[in-house]
Amino acid sequence: MLFSREVSRAILTRNIVLGTKECRAECRNLAANTQRDIERYAFAARNKGEGVSVSSHVLFKAGFATSLRQASAAARVEVQSSPLQGLRVLELCSVLAGPSVGQFLAELGCDVIKVENPQIGGDVTRNWRLGPHDSTPSSYFQSCNVGKRSIALDLKPGNRSDRDVLIELVKRSDICLASFKPGDDKKLQVDYETFEQINPSLIYALITGYGPDSGDDRPGYDACVQAEAGFTFLNGETKANGGGPVKMPVALVDILAAHHLKEGILVALLQRSKTNKGRLVHVSLMSAATISLANQAAAHLVAGHEPRCMGSDHPTIVPYGTVFYDLEQKPFVLAVGTDRQFANLVDSIVLPRVKSSAVDSATRDLWSTNPGRCSDRENVKSWLQAQFSQMEREVILDMCAEFSVPAGAVKTVSEVFSHPEAKKVLISAGDGSSVQYISQIGWDGNSRFGLSSPTFSVDQHRGEIMSEISP
Repeated sequence: MLFSREVSRAILTRNIVLGTKECRAECRNLAANTQRDIERYAFAARNKGEGVSVSSHVLFKAGFATSLRQASAAARVEVQSSPLQGLRVLELCSVLAGPSVGQFLAELGCDVIKVENPQIGGDVTRNWRLGPHDSTPSSYFQSCNVGKRSIALDLKPGNRSDRDVLIELVKRSDICLASFKPGDDKKLQVDYETFEQINPSLIYALITGYGPDSGDDRPGYDACVQAEAGFTFLNGETKANGGGPVKMPVALVDILAAHHLKEGILVALLQRSKTNKGRLVHVSLMSAATISLANQAAAHLVAGHEPRCMGSDHPTIVPYGTVFYDLEQKPFVLAVGTDRQFANLVDSIVLPRVKSSAVDSATRDLWSTNPGRCSDRENVKSWLQAQFSQMEREVILDMCAEFSVPAGAVKTVSEVFSHPEAKKVLISAGDGSSVQYISQIGWDGNSRFGLSSPTFSVDQHRGEIMSEISP
């Protein structure tokens, strides 16, 4: 191997700590033609748990330093311990699914460059404001764009100068996030096959609405796919209860597709560390939504059952997910999954505290098993509601905790962040602002530091990005 394992892409990224801006620029430009080899080797070394450091001796030996001053500057690099530190991501997508993957990778240490369309003012969600009191860019945009840099490029093939910049970025990137209607990527010459010729080690992560080979070339919109994948139907209340199909209050399908794409990218990175080859990773909104039907899909496929809308109820467990109200109309849910839990609910929580609530022995026998409760679902629910309407929610929840009966209060979004576990997924940008954002990473041990603010403007980072790719 020509290059020492001590050589890290860290000397070529914006996340390094050097003495001056000039030193940073010099280190970025060292050995531009061999940058890809350095990235792959450093990434493989990190996967093996080997230390990554830089010394002037190594730089001279590898042929990177052109002066002692450059070598000395590079020797002062301090590498942050992020899992994907040193990898570059090219983000060619907007709205939520693709950008949330981009933020996820930024939080893991990647340098994420968001390419925005200057013809439409960048990512369309920049202007999806809640009202005059919302921020600029919108809070929606800021929900999934922490830790990125922006450059505006017209991707149409006729724009030669922007095309040249895009090609240079592709050459220097490890991952490309893309979201195009089938066929548009080829028209713009930003498809996987084109980029593979430019950079064979590139991982091209593509999100579509309905897949490239389904014959359905419509663009993917979360609300439409929620409806077409059965979620809107299953999420509604029955007509008998005055309801109908209801969309989920968040872009759930976008989020599910993003999670599947994250998994595919991480597997592709692992494969590339062994083969030095990139690959196409594709997820459609429709496939992600269908997979997530889970037990409802199995009810149809395995049992031949047609799932129906049941409001907040569970199709095979009672009472599970049902919303009840206390004497002050404060809502809460139960998640009773076993017969023992139901017995504790009735015998240890309800009956000792509510008079005239007893049920006859035949009914008790029927309700003692989950199949029996399912067969008498409405009576179980109405009896429990009658008892709970005489109790306080806090008492109910405290007693449920004491007797191991799963239950939870229905909270507003602002109330959610009073929980310690919810606070753990909040991140702050490195700009000194008091504003906090939701992380795209949910596991413990994630180091949430040094991320740039999502309040950047379109094309804000052109100068520094161009200096990095200039010969």
